[in-house]
Amino acid sequence: MPFAGSKHNFFTNDGGQTFQRAVYDADYGCLKIILNGLENDSEALDTLKESFEIWHKASGHSDRRAKVRDTCARLMELLTSVSQTCQTLPHLRVVRSISEMSQTATDGEFQQVEDSLGTLLRHLSATDAGDGQGIINPSRFEQFLNERD
Repeated sequence: MPFAGSKHNFFTNDGGQTFQRAVYDADYGCLKIILNGLENDSEALDTLKESFEIWHKASGHSDRRAKVRDTCARLMELLTSVSQTCQTLPHLRVVRSISEMSQTATDGEFQQVEDSLGTLLRHLSATDAGDGQGIINPSRFEQFLNERD
């Protein structure tokens, strides 16, 4: 197991603003990640942020990628807020897949990721949420998807 013995593993899901400490554990033969708190040590945070910034620049993770990732995060919030009479699980899976692809696709493949997100947004606008309106409607768009400052 490549992670065995490592004492310092961190995850971020907000573009490097915060970092969570993580430990790896084998449970029933499967590797699982257990998040055990935000890193608060200022020296460690400075090092993590600097390393993340270097990785970010070197890996081609552009503002376009961040926009797709952030839109997917807000879209997941929207889908979990919709009445359970509407089957959202398949849509959540697609959103997660697009979000993952937005961070791993090559620059040459990235347009396909953006196109997939656009297709999904149009589909969700046309899909009834169980309340007679599209899953994405003007009020839900304003609440969840409108660009936030």
